[in-house]
Amino acid sequence: MQSLRIAASFLVLCSVLTGHVAHAQMTWHPPVGVWPSVMMANNQVNSTLLPRYEEDDNASDDTSEADDSAASRNASTRPLVPTYTPSRARTQANLANFVARTRQTDPAQADKMQELFASTDIFAQIQEVLVQLGASKNNIADAYAVFWISSWQAANGDTSQPTAQMVRAVSFQAERRMAQNLDIVNADDATKQQMAETLLFQAALVDAHADASKDNPGQQRAVANAVTQGARAIGLDIGSMTLTSTGFKSLNAR
Repeated sequence: MQSLRIAASFLVLCSVLTGHVAHAQMTWHPPVGVWPSVMMANNQVNSTLLPRYEEDDNASDDTSEADDSAASRNASTRPLVPTYTPSRARTQANLANFVARTRQTDPAQADKMQELFASTDIFAQIQEVLVQLGASKNNIADAYAVFWISSWQAANGDTSQPTAQMVRAVSFQAERRMAQNLDIVNADDATKQQMAETLLFQAALVDAHADASKDNPGQQRAVANAVTQGARAIGLDIGSMTLTSTGFKSLNAR
């Protein structure tokens, strides 16, 4: 997602993950082991909590009342509240967890991540970018939308600028799915914040690697494969869909 890659924190993050200073001609290593050691190791959120794409997902405003009623019955009479009140202490705990999980497989990278987190407020910089797209880091549907779009673009070598309309549409799709999951509907602020920050951090990793590989077709394919596999682990078959101005559509749709 080009709009996210322009954030300074992502450029720093890219250098941390690759072990090099980020610059135009940087040497970059394919992410073999990087997604499992960082992306997947930091996937603190149980994948069963997250919404899964279905072919009937549609972000248009003409969603039938029957579909909405069915979703409500499957979830709860209590409506989903995708937003949460953030806590700085919870953010620090989540970042510490990212580092600890990474340290299990890559201690050197974990040390660099720890240094980065101590000097840079990554989520504040992410928020500056999200505001431009009409989104918020304190909204789990928005966070999922950002991860979804970033993953799809990286898998497809797409560096185009997503519009605010696209982000809103995909966020709506994610919210519809989340409304059918009782665990998410009933989640407290701590759980929502953990979900949102994990997804946004993973989106940052996706964008960092996609940006670093954009001038090398072989590395770009390696990133695309890693992203596709990682997304599939949380129920997103990004190879079966396309991104439109009204959200994701199935390639099999007629």
